[in-house]
Amino acid sequence: MDDDFDVDDFDVDAIVARHHAWEQKAHEKLREHWGHTEFRDNQLDALQAVLRGQDCLVVMATGSGKSLCYQLIPLVTGVPAVVVSPLIALMQDQVLALQARGVRAVLLGSAQADRTAEARAMAGEYDLVYVTPELLAGGRFDLAKMQRACGLSLLAVDEAHCVCEWGFDFRPDYARLGGRRPAGVPLMALTATAPPASRHQLCSNLCMAPNALKLVGSLARRGLELRVCAKGSSALTDLLPLLRRARRDGALPGHAAALVYVPTVNEAEARRCAARRCGWACTTRRAPIAPRRTSASCATSSTWWWRPSPSAWAWISPTSG
Repeated sequence: MDDDFDVDDFDVDAIVARHHAWEQKAHEKLREHWGHTEFRDNQLDALQAVLRGQDCLVVMATGSGKSLCYQLIPLVTGVPAVVVSPLIALMQDQVLALQARGVRAVLLGSAQADRTAEARAMAGEYDLVYVTPELLAGGRFDLAKMQRACGLSLLAVDEAHCVCEWGFDFRPDYARLGGRRPAGVPLMALTATAPPASRHQLCSNLCMAPNALKLVGSLARRGLELRVCAKGSSALTDLLPLLRRARRDGALPGHAAALVYVPTVNEAEARRCAARRCGWACTTRRAPIAPRRTSASCATSSTWWWRPSPSAWAWISPTSG
């Protein structure tokens, strides 16, 4: 320890008072805009890290409140934050939900019809500015310019696993986000799918500081049950008893849908035909066809078969049995 170090050099009371003030304001904003009185695990820790200028990796299950970790930052600090995501539909949903809660949010890019939105974002008229990685990489939206004009409290990178898993071929600009943030702006990376082996690479690819705080929540989700069963003679003969049992036990109400994954489109089609013969009303979908629940078969479905592949996928839907 440095011989010149003296605890009296630090105003502990001021530090405690400042901590209490921002935490009180965070609770006020939580009640005002979300109607909640308590934070979930890791949310306050993530908020505190950003407020002290520290980078932060948040690994939490879908539905556990990751988005709130960055959405509260500009409301507490009074300084705008920028959120990057590869999913325009998800950003649109978040912007609409935030606006309904009284938060000034905007999505910039091709989906934005208001041509003044970008200039207004640069002027600090929004709390949260959502952008795609391509918009930042192209230089059209300059974070450094925004920081000089109105300040920048945070750069949040949602779906951050794309940096490791798909960043170099799926969305190349995702892998360059770390170099786009201005000096002095904390970066928060958020994902639900970052196993321990990939977390270091994720932080490195985003140029996060070595002392970045890593917050890892439980991936267990209420209402989600996992079972491993020995495979029988065929997928269909294995599935039908499970569906009947789920319907009987109330886990699959008459109006609900069960999702079943299969390896190929041909297998999904075969399962659909076989399930129909067993009295289950079914339908199928593939990747090139946008899934729409408008047909009579979809509207009454309760089980979908899905092939999880970029090239093709399918659903099957039974309502009886």
